[in-house]
Amino acid sequence: MPDHASQANPRLSTELIIHILRFTDPIAILAVRKCCREFYAATQVREVWLDALHGVCETHGVFKPTYPFEKMTRFELEHAATSPYRFVRSIEHREDNEESLIPYQSRVLQPRYGPTPGSTHFPVALHLVPGGRFLFTGGIDDFCLWDLGFNSTSRTSTFMKHLPIARMESSVLQDIGPSADGKAVILATKSPSLSDDHKVKIYRVYPSNPEPGFELLGELDMGGLGQQLDPIKTVQISGEAVLIWSDWSFVIWNWQEERGCSWEISVDLGRGSKIYTCDRSVIASDASGRRLYVWDIPQTREIRRSNQLLELGDIDETENQPKSVIPAPGYANNQIIAISGTPNWQRRGPAGEHLCLMLDEGSVKNLQLYSIRQCGTGDPFLPASCLVEAGRRPFAYNDMPYQFASGMTALHFCADRLLFCSSSERNSLVATTMAVPTRASQDDVPATSVDLTSIEMVLTNVSDQGIVVCPMSGRVVYYSSHALHFPVNDYVLPPLQDPERPL
Repeated sequence: MPDHASQANPRLSTELIIHILRFTDPIAILAVRKCCREFYAATQVREVWLDALHGVCETHGVFKPTYPFEKMTRFELEHAATSPYRFVRSIEHREDNEESLIPYQSRVLQPRYGPTPGSTHFPVALHLVPGGRFLFTGGIDDFCLWDLGFNSTSRTSTFMKHLPIARMESSVLQDIGPSADGKAVILATKSPSLSDDHKVKIYRVYPSNPEPGFELLGELDMGGLGQQLDPIKTVQISGEAVLIWSDWSFVIWNWQEERGCSWEISVDLGRGSKIYTCDRSVIASDASGRRLYVWDIPQTREIRRSNQLLELGDIDETENQPKSVIPAPGYANNQIIAISGTPNWQRRGPAGEHLCLMLDEGSVKNLQLYSIRQCGTGDPFLPASCLVEAGRRPFAYNDMPYQFASGMTALHFCADRLLFCSSSERNSLVATTMAVPTRASQDDVPATSVDLTSIEMVLTNVSDQGIVVCPMSGRVVYYSSHALHFPVNDYVLPPLQDPERPL
């Protein structure tokens, strides 16, 4: 009979430990590093962190061409994979005497599209690609693509380029989203306000190419709207289709499959209305900001072109009424002043889709959080998407006497939190984190808000679309028409000297 007591303790092979770690998240990898020598050695293997960064990118909807994976060392991969966790931690676990979170690094980007002083670009909207490296800036009749770089102290990183790497004229940028293969960025544009025509165009660009260019994928002539000054209110990307809000109608256009539909809007939407589009529904506040309407997206139909150029009249019109009407939560005079939702890069992620309303309740501005749940019953009386109350934040800006001003970035999922940025009444930049809801609730939502700019740094003339954040990299960019420049602020400590790349 064998003497088990005399046998050596069984140990996992290093190869097996590495195989296990390749299926875990960065926090778990750092935790097991402290267990024993074998686990510590396994966490120093490059392939472990290569898989970890790929997993973090997929979980957080990060644009993978941000990183030159094959050129990055183990140290650089570990730094990139753990960045979202460190950004959230810096917000939620700052020192008590820290009234604001100061960036580790702040650079200024002058909005010029050429080397001459007169080539100034005047943006009205910013779009930061998840990953924090590529920035799109939209003007009143053009848009530019910038490479902001990443990991600026690393030798494999790309440094910020001070001129745009691509520019498109005679187009107004409306929205960006990922391509189906994740290798390119899709852009939705419309004609400038003073243009003789009214067109929606879809472009594709590969930002990491040496000389990126904009490839036209589809074009829709909205000329049937008449000769109004600017009939196209907004264009939003949802998957492989766009929602076009034009005066009193919504249009769904799938440029890839040549399918679409449109319907007349039977409620009062105005310039102040806020729109959010998900895969199966369109959610909008009315002109007064006191109601939310939810429409199902109808079944699209094949488009039969009457001419070579696709026209609005080629898209079939259907009858479509709102499936649900939700009053602004709280008191009768409460007004919805901003809507923040899950960005289209993350809608198929593990956190699901969420919607956050900023409510003006007179003396205070509060937050109402919803979880968007898919019904999928096919019942003509039930909406395809239901907004389920997931909590409320009665004192939006911690317990300080300052309130949010207006405007919200997208509601990003980051390291098991929901995160957005806004501006405060004292003209500071504010980041807020909330726990991801796990059930329906009308209770108060624990949230943490922190100034991202010092009290002395006052933001002036920053619009709702003038603030963008990438929680994955801890990068925040904003534009002030008063200062005419972009501060690029990094709140995650850049990598120190890489032991694998000695100076």
